Amino acid sequence: MGGDTRKQFRVLGDAPVLVQTLRAFEAHDNVDALAVVVPPEEVEPVSALLDVHALTKLVAVVAGGATRQASVGQGLDAVVAHGTEEEDLVLVHDGVRPFIDGDATTRVIAAARSHGAAAL
Repeated sequence: MGGDTRKQFRVLGDAPVLVQTLRAFEAHDNVDALAVVVPPEEVEPVSALLDVHALTKLVAVVAGGATRQASVGQGLDAVVAHGTEEEDLVLVHDGVRPFIDGDATTRVIAAARSHGAAAL
C-alpha cells in the first residue's frame, strides 16, 4: 500500500481499518468479547485509539509474542483473564481485514461448532 502509515491505522470511511474490522465483530450477536493483540510498542497507542471509538465488547489490548502462535496465545490469555473462560469458541481474525460480514461470521461459527474447528 506504500506510505508511512501502517494498514490498520489508515482511515477507511469514518475510522481506521482496525476499528472497522472490530466493528464487524462488535455488531455480531454471537461475539461476546474482543481482544486485540499488537506489537508491544503499539499497546498504548492502540488502546487510546480504541477508547475513542467506544467498542463495548473490547476487553483487552495486549502485546503479542515473537510468533503468530504466541500472539494468539496472548489473546487467549487476555480473554480468559477477563473472565470469559466458559466460552467454548474463539475466533482469530487479522485486524487489517475489515470486510468480514455477519453472515460469514455466523457460518464460520456454525462450522466450528459442528466440526471442532473452521477457517473462513
